[in-house]
Amino acid sequence: MTEKTTLGRRIQEGRRAAELSQEAMGERLGVSRQAVSKWEADAAIPELENLIAMSRIFGITVGCLLGVEEAAEPDREDQTQAPEPDWSRMEALAAEYSRERRERERKWTKRLAALGGAAGVCLLALVLVVAFHIHSAQQQLDSLQTQLDSLRGQSTVVVQPSGEKGELASSQVSITGFDLETETMTLALSAVPAEKRTDTTAVFSAKLADGTELTQEAESGTAFTAQDWTVPMSESVELSVILTSGDQVRTVPLESLSAGREDFLPQVYGDWLGSWSLGAPVKLGTLNLQIFTPQLFYQITEPPALERGDLCLYRGASTQPEQTLPVKGVEELGTAMDPVEVSGDAYTASFSLKTGETMTAALRLRDTKGRENWYILGVWTCTADGIDPVIPKESLWIPGTLPPTI
Repeated sequence: MTEKTTLGRRIQEGRRAAELSQEAMGERLGVSRQAVSKWEADAAIPELENLIAMSRIFGITVGCLLGVEEAAEPDREDQTQAPEPDWSRMEALAAEYSRERRERERKWTKRLAALGGAAGVCLLALVLVVAFHIHSAQQQLDSLQTQLDSLRGQSTVVVQPSGEKGELASSQVSITGFDLETETMTLALSAVPAEKRTDTTAVFSAKLADGTELTQEAESGTAFTAQDWTVPMSESVELSVILTSGDQVRTVPLESLSAGREDFLPQVYGDWLGSWSLGAPVKLGTLNLQIFTPQLFYQITEPPALERGDLCLYRGASTQPEQTLPVKGVEELGTAMDPVEVSGDAYTASFSLKTGETMTAALRLRDTKGRENWYILGVWTCTADGIDPVIPKESLWIPGTLPPTI
């Protein structure tokens, strides 16, 4: 692992050196395989707890993993037992990583800006794209400090929840379906008590992020079950089973789901770069795109698959695209363990704008259920001074509106 590599590359190298698959790494950390894939693609930064856990697994310091200190001789003895965290040291390492990351991004921005004098406004879009990534990276890096503050005072760091439920011999939670329009999902649950008496009854409980608690009476048999239980989507859903035997009532946790609306949608990272000169059309050529399978799809009994993807250009608040280019390969999403990647100059388009007009480039994804979602890849507006690329506040978008911008 070298200082010049990215954090994602160092995580990937460490995982491979430890002879772990992404799925196995996720199991060790208590996260999904998709989360590990995002870290390695530098599409997300691990939480501080996971950075600490990975440093133990790889046998290196957190500073070495972040790339802000030299690698030390690995010490793999007793990696599962964490010493008292040195919070001051952690804070310094996070600050150093943040500083170096910002400095590298600024250097690239300066280089692109210097080229702007020779190449004209065509490179302005690239400068803004880099600026956008600086903003995104800074938000992620700032979260490290927030996590650090929240962990201060704890004597231990949990590497992986045990997941053991002594009251149960077995249990299972699965999502059997969902409806994005009503923002609901259907669940199937089962629980087998370790000791089941003839008078034992069960009720399943779901506690949502807003504090709402829903219950569903369980059907009794070899196992207590609930089928096709419809509950609202929520940023957090704490599922448990309440077992009653005579006067004894026991509440046993089952699963904790992050199941908001966006958790059921593919996650898209990318941009469609444009170039132009004063008075000339905008030409879109270089496409960089990564599409990740929704994390919850690994828990859904029959997850929908993507049917197709299209690059679409929408003028102003129009609901119909002005140009459409099919994207090849997105139908692999849902079967591939790694993200679908599309890059290069194979997708080209051009458009002209009058003063006051806006053009939005979006990726339209449609699944086998006929559901469609749009992800913004670029926004351009024409002013009296020329074409200005602008940064959208959110990637998800609905045609018929002008996308809110930063």
